[in-house]
Amino acid sequence: MGLQLSKQVTANAVYGPATTTAATFYSDKVDVSGAQGVLFTALFRSTAGSTGTCAFTVVGSNTGTAASTSYTALTGASVTVAASTTAATKRICGIDSCNPQYQYLKAKFVKQAGIIFNGCIAQKYGLASEPAAASTTYAGATAAASFDLVIGAT
Repeated sequence: MGLQLSKQVTANAVYGPATTTAATFYSDKVDVSGAQGVLFTALFRSTAGSTGTCAFTVVGSNTGTAASTSYTALTGASVTVAASTTAATKRICGIDSCNPQYQYLKAKFVKQAGIIFNGCIAQKYGLASEPAAASTTYAGATAAASFDLVIGAT
């Protein structure tokens, strides 16, 4: 169970720091049944003279047991963390998926060397109730928005 901010919002840490230099990895799945949407927020920093980037996307599936690689990318749900020439430049990036067409969502990261991944949180909002058993039918129309906030010089 995640942090309960109000009756309409819950927050869960879905991935911790990644120490690998280059990798593709996925967050834990988030069951969005009973919610209007979910905001994935990820934290990054750069090494000095970084030339690497990180592609941050949201993927979905209607099968809770599906392999991460079987999840489908949501249109418009992506942001690229750019390289920085300044050491320890921090970035906060987010993708908000409102009314997703899939029941289960994950954040996907394709990280190159020079970008240090510090973690990801998922905040479900507009909750009518907590998720119940997996649904066999779940349909919606995804609206996605993303942001990239740089903290410090770039």
